[in-house]
Amino acid sequence: MSESRDAGHGVEQDRHASLEGEPLLMEQEDHQPEAARGLRPSDIRRANRDLIIALLARDGPASRVTLALRTGLSRVTVGAIVADLLRDGCVHEEGPAPSSPAGGRRATLVSLNEHAPDVANCAQ
Repeated sequence: MSESRDAGHGVEQDRHASLEGEPLLMEQEDHQPEAARGLRPSDIRRANRDLIIALLARDGPASRVTLALRTGLSRVTVGAIVADLLRDGCVHEEGPAPSSPAGGRRATLVSLNEHAPDVANCAQ
């Protein structure tokens, strides 16, 4: 029984022994998906922005919560991207969504701004 404890303890020591910048587990690099390697946060943000624009173009006006549910992005991420799109003039707020049977505060719908001054900038 002491052998198994010692063996497990040795693994713990190896995991914590890397204070000199060496990877803790040699296999760490292999666990990253192929698509995630080499992507910068700006690339991911651009892809998320394009996804929201594509959904609005395909489905029409939607609330931020609906966009979050359809994309799988967090509500915070969708809110930040929509704020950027509003600032850039790519989308506009249409007003409150119809009330739901559940009640509560009505969501604000956003839609693509067909009269955006720089449409090319919206799809970046």
